[in-house]
Amino acid sequence: MSEHTQSEFEILNGLPPYGPLPLQFSSIGQGTHREGFVVKFRPAKAEEWVGNFQAGLTSFHKVLVHPNHKYFVVVSGGEAYVIDPVTQSLVANFGGAIETAFEIPSQNAVLFSNGIWFELLGPRGLMWKTKRLSWDGMRNVQALPSSVVGEGWCFDETWHRFSVELSDGKATGGGYNGPEP
Repeated sequence: MSEHTQSEFEILNGLPPYGPLPLQFSSIGQGTHREGFVVKFRPAKAEEWVGNFQAGLTSFHKVLVHPNHKYFVVVSGGEAYVIDPVTQSLVANFGGAIETAFEIPSQNAVLFSNGIWFELLGPRGLMWKTKRLSWDGMRNVQALPSSVVGEGWCFDETWHRFSVELSDGKATGGGYNGPEP
């Protein structure tokens, strides 16, 4: 269980067998008939409730306090859902293929990666997105006090070091040498 100034959450092992039906969340509006990533919310000034979050394209699941300290970010199988626990509503969703997330207290932010690039979410939304750093996958990723480092994969089966400044998203290195989208 984790808490912040307004709410608590608990990751459940499955759908509860009794009580009110869980609220269903899906980025594409489908799949709500099956069990996803199940989270119970306990807002400080509202009734507790359960959400069932359908997965994206990865096996990464995590719940994080949003940098605004009002919402939560629920990552279900790589799909991120920004949830207001008091109104029981979806504020936004993004991702689909998120593979990792790091809380960055020095920036009051959360860093997300899909194995190709990084995005930093701050209190008011997306702060920056890096250039593409890998053709397909990263390894040895570490969040340091002022940067994130790791290795990005190149199509010739080699790994190349990269570094990203957390203050502005400026990235150097990496395994991607193709055109920028």
